[in-house]
Amino acid sequence: MLLLLYSTLLSLSILGNSASNAIAKRTIGSIKFDQESISQLVLVVCDFYQQPRLQCRQSNISLVIPQLKEKILSELNLYLLKSVENLYTDMEKDLFVSIYANVIYEAGYLWASGKVKLNKEEVAKKI
Repeated sequence: MLLLLYSTLLSLSILGNSASNAIAKRTIGSIKFDQESISQLVLVVCDFYQQPRLQCRQSNISLVIPQLKEKILSELNLYLLKSVENLYTDMEKDLFVSIYANVIYEAGYLWASGKVKLNKEEVAKKI
């Protein structure tokens, strides 16, 4: 059991790093706030949630999901904060970045959990 827990924690560490790498890869390292970037961020969340399904047993997935959410939301917030740097005041950024990150996250998570019947590219374009 201890080995399984260690393995799960190690996977989370790797996934945390992969969140920022996945964002950089999907956005081609470009930080901007436009429809294409938002769509790519939704796809990052979709892809991010496909990884633990392959790496974790079903009994452990409930332990991993809250930590995955925290990691991906943190990376989404960082990206979005940089992308709206000159678009909003600091007060507006505090509000809008959090809202945008949560909408992007929720779209990807709903797709990954099977609650949306569209393919992930269609979901990404609708956000």
